Amino acid sequence: MRKLTYLVAVTADGLIAREDGSCDFFPMAGEHLRYLAQEYPETFPGHLRASLDATGSNRHFDTVLMGRRTYEVGLAAKITSPYRIFSSTCSRARCATAANLLSE
Repeated sequence: MRKLTYLVAVTADGLIAREDGSCDFFPMAGEHLRYLAQEYPETFPGHLRASLDATGSNRHFDTVLMGRRTYEVGLAAKITSPYRIFSSTCSRARCATAANLLSE
């Protein structure tokens, strides 16, 4: 049986986004990014890996899932995702570019 590992960025009170869905309170600069890039390079989008020095091989995960709302943040920025998107509310029509949509 394969091992399932769950990794998510959360605040001290367990939130992953504001009520309006924004996540601008997470620091996007600092020494923690260097650690994350070295230890978890597979969690960085492919187009950012080189610029963030996250160029190593996958260390912990062979599959990364993302929810619909996270996917839509990237989609709004015109970023196509290398990840699998897990959602029961994101239809193929709504998430047309989600080639890896898992809905069931």
